[in-house]
Amino acid sequence: DSGDGDDDDEDSDEESKEQSRNRILKQREEEKRRRDLEEQERQVLSLSVERFAVPEVLFSPTDIGLNQAGIAEAIVQSIEACDPKYRAAMYHNIILTGG
Repeated sequence: DSGDGDDDDEDSDEESKEQSRNRILKQREEEKRRRDLEEQERQVLSLSVERFAVPEVLFSPTDIGLNQAGIAEAIVQSIEACDPKYRAAMYHNIILTGG
């Protein structure tokens, strides 16, 4: 032992380097865990022609083989089933948006 304290400084430096390495590794693990959780929570829904095909079925169900009225026909049938004195008001209150 030289008695000048160099061994203690080297040990202290080694501990600091080891602590720093451990801290960095822990941060990396936490970041990876956070990214993995975010990835699990993320859901991707890719749509192509479905964006247009699905709404079209509402107006023309026969396009996919359904033998039933589309939304326009269903509205007319519903209003026509009401008392005639209310029909004009009902037709005037229809608002269709989209597209």
